[in-house]
Amino acid sequence: MENRLSWWQQKALAIAPKFGAFLSLASSTYTIVDICQCPDRKGKVYHRLVLVMLTVNIISSALQFVGTWALPNESGMYLASGTKGTCTVQGTIYVFSILSKMIYFSMLPLFSYLAIRCDFDEIKLRRYEPWFHITALPWPIASAVIGGIKGFMNPSGPWCFVARNPPGCENNGNCNHGKMQGYILMNLGTVCTFFILANVMIVAAFILVRKKQKQNMSLIGKKKVVEGFRQNRATAVKRQAALYFGALYLTFGFSLISRIIQTIRKSIHFPTLIIGVILVSFDGCINVFVYDRTRLKKSTVSSKNEADSNHALSTLVTEIRRNAYPSQNDTQKERLGNRKREDKPFSIFDGTSNTRRPSSIWAAFIVDDEDLMSEEVDSEGSANEQYPPMNKDTKTSL
Repeated sequence: MENRLSWWQQKALAIAPKFGAFLSLASSTYTIVDICQCPDRKGKVYHRLVLVMLTVNIISSALQFVGTWALPNESGMYLASGTKGTCTVQGTIYVFSILSKMIYFSMLPLFSYLAIRCDFDEIKLRRYEPWFHITALPWPIASAVIGGIKGFMNPSGPWCFVARNPPGCENNGNCNHGKMQGYILMNLGTVCTFFILANVMIVAAFILVRKKQKQNMSLIGKKKVVEGFRQNRATAVKRQAALYFGALYLTFGFSLISRIIQTIRKSIHFPTLIIGVILVSFDGCINVFVYDRTRLKKSTVSSKNEADSNHALSTLVTEIRRNAYPSQNDTQKERLGNRKREDKPFSIFDGTSNTRRPSSIWAAFIVDDEDLMSEEVDSEGSANEQYPPMNKDTKTSL
């Protein structure tokens, strides 16, 4: 493949991914440390999925930064200073990391759909967590090992990947390792399948949110307020899924197109190749940006929701009674509108809620009004005991 590239094209491919790979490596490492230092976030399925995906991203970013240094010196590629062994190791690990990362990326819209459908119940979501990892890890490992054993890992642009050797051998049938068309098509089919899955799940998430919006239109009173909170969370998760969906196409779209063109034409299309290489090298930065963006979006949305909830709660009868006849415990009880930032209800994004289950927020909200009524009844009872009603037979002393 390298013989078909000019010297300047080789130089561009060798240097272009290093800057993005270094930034991705640094940002992914920082975010992993940040997640591990927060026990609440480590306890949530969403953050654990992101944690594994970022770990895989560190592997791919490190290999991208090494780039052509691992290529055999006799390949003639710019900065090539490795051996056949280093090329095989780099290609095998890189195939695993790229396939696994793309599958995790594709399944995040599926997780968003399940989160909305399960009403953000962490216990229910944990049942699906093993299946995410079973889907995203075994097949990439098997595919990478098979490719490495059969010698399919050869210089491919700025690093070693699945490629024929020597370059152009597919035209005369003199490839050193035989035909690998089936292996390439199998991996491309896997990638395309998960791309389709991401498309289906993002559409399903939008339809589900819209369906819940229509169902909530008939609710009134307290149920409408509670479902309003859930609906806001569902809308935020829908945005999250859309961001990851866009990041998937942005980072891997050009690489997939370049690989398909190369497979069909049996030649390199350099413009799509160089763009794909640059975008793939920045995938860690893009992933971290989307992850932090959803958390920042959550803070803005939750602040607005709390202001709206204060207005809605003030219309309840018991709230009016509390304002008219404040009890002694009112000064000690924390009201919903005065929660600190770490107690905001959209805890699926930053994991800082003090409750272990998001649904307990709604339970506390529902019980709060009932407890207040019972407190008022108890206070009236104690008042009657202290000042018993006067009987009409009771005589007053002057």
